[in-house]
Amino acid sequence: MVRFGLTVVRHGETRYNKDKILQGQGVDEPLSATGFRQADAAGLFLSNVKFTHVFSSDLLRAKQTAATILGKNKFCKDLEIKYDARLRERKYGVAEGRPLTDLKAMAKAAGEQCPSFTPSGGETLDEVRERARDFFEFLCRLAVELEKKEQDMHAAASRSSEASEEQLVFPWTNHCSEAELSSG
Repeated sequence: MVRFGLTVVRHGETRYNKDKILQGQGVDEPLSATGFRQADAAGLFLSNVKFTHVFSSDLLRAKQTAATILGKNKFCKDLEIKYDARLRERKYGVAEGRPLTDLKAMAKAAGEQCPSFTPSGGETLDEVRERARDFFEFLCRLAVELEKKEQDMHAAASRSSEASEEQLVFPWTNHCSEAELSSG
């Protein structure tokens, strides 16, 4: 049976996070020194977890976080990280690269609440949910495929084992005729 576990790690701090500037998808800021320390700490915490797959957003800060965490792992240092745009954070359009206070002001001017407000060129919350749902369904299909492969391997091993047991229990069946067996 495949045991399916999921570990989700948010990327480490960037200078923009610290300064409360929106990054979204259009600003690809690297981790700050604090962000690398956070990724190191997460890596140490997860160092004994044997991962079979690692997925990350394709944005630099997420790539750096995933690589740092995996670099601390005792079992999976050489595991390939698969980068996927569906794991990106929300796109904030014209608000990207601007202070969070600007987004709040834009929302207020539009008569909306900040979390549900979508700036021009940004992603709606429903679009983000759909992207996340699409990736989650991909993970579910992957888990089903892995379970099927494991079941097929167990079935093949079982058939092989049964054939070996047959050889061990009744080794003469391949060497004697039926008449010789019944005359014994």
